[in-house]
Amino acid sequence: GGTLYHFQSLDRQEADIANQLEDFRHEVYSTERFYIENLPIYEDWSDANKESDLRKYLLKEHLRVVEQAGLEPVGSEDEIQEMSQQGTLVSLEQDQSTPYYFYNVKKEHRYLHPAAQKGLLILAERFQKVLHRNLDSKDQFKPVVVKFAISSALRPVHYQKNLRKRNANASFVSSHSYGLSFDLFYDSFYVNLRSDSEEDFQGPLEESMDEMRLRSGFLLGASLRRQFRAALAETLLQLQKEGILYAIYERNQRCYHVTILP
Repeated sequence: GGTLYHFQSLDRQEADIANQLEDFRHEVYSTERFYIENLPIYEDWSDANKESDLRKYLLKEHLRVVEQAGLEPVGSEDEIQEMSQQGTLVSLEQDQSTPYYFYNVKKEHRYLHPAAQKGLLILAERFQKVLHRNLDSKDQFKPVVVKFAISSALRPVHYQKNLRKRNANASFVSSHSYGLSFDLFYDSFYVNLRSDSEEDFQGPLEESMDEMRLRSGFLLGASLRRQFRAALAETLLQLQKEGILYAIYERNQRCYHVTILP
């Protein structure tokens, strides 16, 4: 009797796992179809005027912002640590709750001026609103958080000089060195399917499911990047018109260079 109960218990566990995996597969598929069917792709959303507006304020205007703010460029990693302790630079955290992630940015360069950090969070919040406007209850689907990729944040002067040697498109003087600017890589996004806890799973299975959600989020971000890019560009245009930031559409680097107006 005990042996029979044991095997029946295993059968129920296997059935529960299979059902959970099927539910997850359906969640991924439904999420992808929801955004594909409800958001325009970048090529349909964009036009010459919009792209021109995202090249309206170029390097000279961005540098004027830091000059008017009275900021000095950050020279080295040692200065970053000193300024962080003084509160004139803040570390950008990256965890499950942050509305962005880093794309090839060294940990020692994940810093911004406090005003730029505030502007980054305003940008992230508006991005979600642009993405999900009028979609909150459509097709009984609950929108999820879509994260954008930060591909560059603070660049100390010595780093910028070395970058110039490797990349002819890098400028000699950059607003990145002042902590008011960051780059958003528009070919990478992440759809957050992860929850704070998987109550239905225990032990290794819980860890496996979280890993599947993590990987699926990046796969969805890749497949939906043209829709998400349109929403990101529209967000930048809105905030630029409101005097929150300047943005440059950089074709060669496939990113938007953003400077927050403090």
